[in-house]
Amino acid sequence: MSPVPEFVLSIREKIGHDPLWLPGVTAVVRRGDQVLLVKRADNGAWTPVTGIPEPGEEPAVAAAREALEEAGVVVRVDRLAATGVHGEIVHANGDRATYLDLTFACTWLEGEAHVADDESSDVRWWPLSGLPPMSELMLGRIEAALADEREARFVPPAGQDDTDAPPVLAPPAPVLGVDACPSGWVGVVLDTERRPAVFVAATIESLVALVREQHDVVVVAIDIPIGLPDAAGRRADAEARRALTGKASSVFSTPVRAALEAATYEQARAANLAATDGGTSVSAQAYALREKVLQVDAWVRGRPGTG
Repeated sequence: MSPVPEFVLSIREKIGHDPLWLPGVTAVVRRGDQVLLVKRADNGAWTPVTGIPEPGEEPAVAAAREALEEAGVVVRVDRLAATGVHGEIVHANGDRATYLDLTFACTWLEGEAHVADDESSDVRWWPLSGLPPMSELMLGRIEAALADEREARFVPPAGQDDTDAPPVLAPPAPVLGVDACPSGWVGVVLDTERRPAVFVAATIESLVALVREQHDVVVVAIDIPIGLPDAAGRRADAEARRALTGKASSVFSTPVRAALEAATYEQARAANLAATDGGTSVSAQAYALREKVLQVDAWVRGRPGTG
């Protein structure tokens, strides 16, 4: 069989030797203190099993398939060990290609290793302490696969290693975040140790009361407009639009109280246009939340010191 997949040959018929960006997989197969290597037929180099996934084929599946097709062994693919770009290669026939390699750590399960296709001239198990001369690139893939690391290795963006991650913020006092849900309201409390707790209640007032039985919350953040205007728009809406550069249209104007108290959507539109001198109407999304918005508005206005 040809070492070049049929889909690549088909592309080459159209683009000739022009550069091609291709996915690649490397299967580093381990058996005890040995690693499986193949000797490439085209250049005589010793490498782990490598290959190109077929269109739509999962990379790990491709790694297992290549191990069976090239070396006649069945493997278990354990983890993704590393990702990396293999710089442009000019093949013997003049084809130019750059490969995105996914290196997988694999464990041998069964099968006598042997030359199973014409891509290799030799297949052997090599002791980890006595590997044959190999390129630094292939040695790096083997090292990554044999390392006891959970995360895959990769090349980070330039300068990333010099940038410290921002500290994880902890609130100085418990904070309650609230949103509407089909059964009423759901709230999540984050305490000073960043431990979350979830509460559900039928009304906003009962939710806050329930939370305060266990937590001394001083901040209640509600994902719904607070403070309905009687005429002009809210300052909070204007400030939000200024802060959301390029996304100002995602902030809908808060309807006036009379609009949300209207019995129908048509009446709400008319009330809002009248209160804003024809400036803004009411979105269907805002009117659909009228019950929740009015409930929050009544709760806020009914608290001591407000009105």
